[in-house]
Amino acid sequence: MLIPDVMAGVYLGAFLFGLLFTIASFVLGGHSFAGNGVHLDASGVDLHTDAGHHVGHGPSPFNLQVLAAFVTFFGGVGYVLSIAGPIWGPFVFLIALVAGLLAGGAIFWFLAKVIYGGQTPALRERDFQLPGTIARVTSPIREGGVGEIVFEKGGRQRVEGARLAIPGSAARGTEVVIVRYEQGIAYVEPIDEFFK
Repeated sequence: MLIPDVMAGVYLGAFLFGLLFTIASFVLGGHSFAGNGVHLDASGVDLHTDAGHHVGHGPSPFNLQVLAAFVTFFGGVGYVLSIAGPIWGPFVFLIALVAGLLAGGAIFWFLAKVIYGGQTPALRERDFQLPGTIARVTSPIREGGVGEIVFEKGGRQRVEGARLAIPGSAARGTEVVIVRYEQGIAYVEPIDEFFK
């Protein structure tokens, strides 16, 4: 009877660990884990890169919520079956393993389809490149001077200081195209000049 008692203790320990970890995660909220320049929350979802660009690739099947569900169900089912009566030990282990895999799979499915399923797909670096972007002058650009432009990039409205890349000036409301971006200044051309 020593082996079943030891296994019952292992199952009970796994169940309690998984349960306490789940409660602690809920109470303390998500945590960030850094690695290779990409920061992950507790679900294993890419939040942003070191460059500050937000991305959303979806959950990993080996994230903390999935692992906690696996450990909790593996331990809980294993413990109940190990103290329920004379059931063969390897059979109890197999049933507990299947229960853990099903629970982890259900949590992964929920995260992937329900929680993160409707999110915006990952943004690419080219989504943030400014040359070729159409903008509108909000503060007039005098010849040789700096004005201001507004445009949308990466799903957000941005405002930048701007100079004309060609001789001349641009009044407020003029549509321009960003031709280059240097040292925090966008160099622009009026749209009618750019497409000549």
